[in-house]
Amino acid sequence: MIDDTLPELLQTIEAELGYAAMLKFAHAFGGQLIYVPANPGPKSPLTKHLGPELAAQIARVVGRGKITVPLGPTTNQARFRAAVATQIKQGKSANEVARALHCHEVTVRRHRKRLKIAHADPRQVDLFRKGD
Repeated sequence: MIDDTLPELLQTIEAELGYAAMLKFAHAFGGQLIYVPANPGPKSPLTKHLGPELAAQIARVVGRGKITVPLGPTTNQARFRAAVATQIKQGKSANEVARALHCHEVTVRRHRKRLKIAHADPRQVDLFRKGD
């Protein structure tokens, strides 16, 4: 499944080459203006950082020329959002997540609201639960 929150260039790479290839490319070149040669040689930064096979595939997918590579999922903010979402989905409270990630609990509550995940307090009785 293609992540539609990614910039278009990274979505294209993910669709053609897979998530791992897109992530490797974004980690190596995210935020940089690079030149993509038609056939990356051994001295090309693409080849040096990605290996000859992936460099050739990237060149085929994005085409020859200068491009600015988006940061995508490699930014600190994206990694932080992913960590918050993971902990929220594990059912941790806002305070637990805030403590673990060294952030404000209000930030965690905002993320929970965006994810549309309610935190169920195990101490509260579910009024709509059928009797046992």
